[in-house]
Amino acid sequence: MINFLRRIFGITEINRLTVEINRLIEENINLQDQLSTEQNINAKLVEIIRDMDQQIWTLGQQPSWERMQPLFADLLEDTTKRMNEESSRIRDILIPEIRKVFHD
Repeated sequence: MINFLRRIFGITEINRLTVEINRLIEENINLQDQLSTEQNINAKLVEIIRDMDQQIWTLGQQPSWERMQPLFADLLEDTTKRMNEESSRIRDILIPEIRKVFHD
């Protein structure tokens, strides 16, 4: 079969197509890895939202501010921590991009 293809397309074209196929395979593997990472991030975000929902519900079930206050403080602490993590993540993405724009 290979000899037949070589006669029709020529060795140069076969080699070029082989290189392109290998490049596409590598790109596919990279995209699968990225998809897996994104799915893990999404699952974690869903878990965080469900946890926050439970914390808010528990907060609303308390009969007084004195009983709510520690729960509110925990919720605020967790929210602040997540906001700082997200800010750092965005900064880690944007800074290299900004440097590319202004240094090129």
